[in-house]
Amino acid sequence: MEADEQNQIRRIADYERLSCIFWIALGAIQICLGWTAIAGIWNIIASISRWKLPDRIRQRDPTIPEAYQGIASLVVIGIVNLVVGGFIGIVFVAFDFYIRDKVLTHAHLFSAAAAQSSAGDFSPSVAPALTATSGFDGQLRKLAKMKDDGVISEADFSAMKKKLLGL
Repeated sequence: MEADEQNQIRRIADYERLSCIFWIALGAIQICLGWTAIAGIWNIIASISRWKLPDRIRQRDPTIPEAYQGIASLVVIGIVNLVVGGFIGIVFVAFDFYIRDKVLTHAHLFSAAAAQSSAGDFSPSVAPALTATSGFDGQLRKLAKMKDDGVISEADFSAMKKKLLGL
């Protein structure tokens, strides 16, 4: 069950990152076209402001479902891109609605209890990586790298570090 939940979280985070990349690319094209530059600048700024969402999704931040509740911004972006940006913006907005639906459908994965349960013990994917690393320093470095790569959250890192120290 935990593996399915982790896969779902990873998939949602990947969709969100892909959406950001799509919007940045569309924004760059719109800026190059000139007459759609305002929409392009808006799309790029919106994408940059969303860039950290995939990391928060992977960390099962309990505030994520709340961030996806409203639809007003998606509707406004859809209208602006339909008027100024063309059909492709509407396709991207539809993709964003799909991501929103995935987040809200799986909101239970972002509860504090779900995040806490993943920090309580080494997950099956983390334990082999640590045991394959020799020595305490190597294990600690491996944990730090996993945290930096977004595999584990700051809370997970702290809990696992305490476990390594025997506290």
